Amino acid sequence: GDMLFNGIKTHKEAAAVVEAAKILCQPLSKADAVKVWQTVLLHCPAAADVALYNLASRATAEQSLKFYSELAARYPTSVYAPEASWWLLLDKIVKGKNNDALKEAKQYADKYASAKAAARFYFWSGKLQERLKQNEAAKTTYQQTIKLFPSSYYAYRAAARLNALRGGKDRGWSTD
Repeated sequence: GDMLFNGIKTHKEAAAVVEAAKILCQPLSKADAVKVWQTVLLHCPAAADVALYNLASRATAEQSLKFYSELAARYPTSVYAPEASWWLLLDKIVKGKNNDALKEAKQYADKYASAKAAARFYFWSGKLQERLKQNEAAKTTYQQTIKLFPSSYYAYRAAARLNALRGGKDRGWSTD
């Protein structure tokens, strides 16, 4: 463990540092894993996005938003940026900031069009449009979600919401 920890402090090659940190964290408590990722953040700037993501995933809800915000702002092209952006968006949704959330969801859908999270951003744009009583716009957004991400969970949910907006039912999570 000490050798890996010291290696994190002295080696600057991001891939090796990240791999060492992941291995080192496996048997550790959350608090000790946080120390490892704080060390990565401090000593290996090339792996800062990975460190911020790992710190966010181990932090309290409020603290995680600070890490996700820094990650999204400082490393917008990181593979972790779409997921960080999702958590920032979800916070706005939960707080009922629907207009702001809709604007951001649309921006993220465009910005991260090729990311795994893109379908989620499209679907939630439609959900937010529904919340804002923009049902025609929601129908269009749901149709786009289905067209662009036909095999995704969000296409399935978009089809159900589209059905509901057209007078049918959205069984959601119903099992009957």
